[in-house]
Amino acid sequence: MALSFYIALYDIGDSTTYHWALIAAEPGTNLKRDPVHMFQIVTAQPDLQTLSPSSGSGSPSPSDSESGPPHAKEDARLIEDGYTAQHGPALLLGPESNRASRFICLVRLPKLATTLPSLTDFMCAQAPGRRDTPLLQVPWGRWECSQWAIRALKGLIDEGWAVGEAKNSFFTAPAAQRGFWGQMLQVAGTKCAHDVLARRNNDTRLESSEAQGEEESGEEGVGVVSLEGSGIKL
Repeated sequence: MALSFYIALYDIGDSTTYHWALIAAEPGTNLKRDPVHMFQIVTAQPDLQTLSPSSGSGSPSPSDSESGPPHAKEDARLIEDGYTAQHGPALLLGPESNRASRFICLVRLPKLATTLPSLTDFMCAQAPGRRDTPLLQVPWGRWECSQWAIRALKGLIDEGWAVGEAKNSFFTAPAAQRGFWGQMLQVAGTKCAHDVLARRNNDTRLESSEAQGEEESGEEGVGVVSLEGSGIKL
C-alpha cells in the first residue's frame, strides 16, 4: 500500500522562515500518537552528538539540541555546508527540545507508491549539502532545510513515486519541470505556516477540513493543511 507523505513545519522563532522536515507514515499510523519516519537536515555539531531543528533561518541551533530516542537519528557519515542528515523513527509531537510546542502543522502531499525501505534508501542517498543545486530566491540567500526538502521532493517525482492527485497540482512531472516550481513550492509551504499561526493568534481552532476536506484516518488532532489551501497556484 502507498505511504502517506507530508511536510512538517516547525516554528524556529523567525517569522520569515520555518524548519521543514519530510514525514512518511505507513497505513494505520496515528500521527498524533505513533512514531512516524522523519527525514531532515540539521546543523552538524562538532561531536555529531547533539542535533536539532530549532532556530535560525531554517537551520537548527546548537543551543537547542535533541538527543536520545524517540527521534530521528543522525547520519554521522557526511557533513556538507554545515549540515548532516537526520533520518529515522520520530514522534511528530515528541517531548525532545519542546518539539510539540514548536510544531505548526503538516502539509499533506500525495501518497507515495513505494515501500518504506525503498523510500529510506532514496532519502539516505540525498546529500545534506547544496552541491550543484541552484539556490532558491529566499531572503536569507543560503542553503537550508526547506531547499533540501524541495530537492528531495523533486527527486521523488522524477522517480514516479508520487501518486497523481488533481488537488495536488504541484506534484506532477510536468509541474516539477517548470523553472519556478521549487520557488513556488517554498512560498506555498511558508504561506501554510503563516496561515496556521495567524489562526492561532486569532484564537481560532485550525480544522484540517478548512483546507483539505475530510481528515484521513490517523490525522485527527494534528492539524493537516494543503498546498492548494495556501492560495498559491502554479
